[in-house]
Amino acid sequence: MAVSYEELMEKKLDRIDDRRDKRQGSLIYDALAPNAAETAQFYADLDLLADRTFADTAVGEDLTRRAAERGMLRKGAVKATFYGRFLDADGAVYPVENGTRFALEEYKYIILGREADGRYILECETEGACGNVYLGELLPLETMPDLAKATLEELRTDG
Repeated sequence: MAVSYEELMEKKLDRIDDRRDKRQGSLIYDALAPNAAETAQFYADLDLLADRTFADTAVGEDLTRRAAERGMLRKGAVKATFYGRFLDADGAVYPVENGTRFALEEYKYIILGREADGRYILECETEGACGNVYLGELLPLETMPDLAKATLEELRTDG
C-alpha cells in the first residue's frame, strides 16, 4: 500500500496545468512537497499498523494482545539450564557449592545442584533463548583455589 514521496509528487504535479512552472524549486513544487512527504509517511505508518494488526506479523505486546483475544496467554521467558563439569588439577571432580556463579561470554550461570555422575546443573541468569547459545570454558566470579577446569558441556533445558 505504501506510496512513495516521488509517486505522490508526480500525481500532484500532474493535476497542475502545464502552463504553470512545476520545476523543483518553483512556488508550486515547494508548496506541494511538504504535503507529499507527510502523506508518504502516513502511508508508511498505515503499513506498519496493518502489520501490527494481524497475528502472523505482530510482535511483542501487539502479539500478546492479539493472542489474548483468542484466549491464549503467551508464556514468559524461562532460563536455560546446562550440565557443567568442574575438575581439579588431578582431573578429579572439584566440589562446588550451590549458588556459586560463573561467566561465559556476556552470560552468567549459577550452580543449582550436582548429579550422581559428578556433573553439575547450572542455570543461565538471563531468561530466553539467548542463553542457549554458548558452551565452553567457564570463569568463576569468585576465587576458587585448586579449580583447574570449569566447563559448560551440554544444554539440559532450553531457555
